[in-house]
Amino acid sequence: MRRALVVGIDGYKFAPLAGCANDANVMTNLFAKHYDGSPNFDVLLITGPSIQVTCRTIAKKSPVSRHSLGQTRTSAASLIIGRRHA
Repeated sequence: MRRALVVGIDGYKFAPLAGCANDANVMTNLFAKHYDGSPNFDVLLITGPSIQVTCRTIAKKSPVSRHSLGQTRTSAASLIIGRRHA
């Protein structure tokens, strides 16, 4: 099964954002299943008011080994969506 990492952080100290954690939850639900309800991605969701996303943070929350986090396959898909401060 394909894997996805979705991160949503609202509480940046220098300029807080609103809605990133909520958006991450929505994207997780969207990625997890196809329109017919069949499994799509195995999604690891990391949200928080103010967390530092590192390989260590991801490894603590994921049953996947740290070594395999950086591996890609030819069938891998990537999508990056970001918010920026205005």
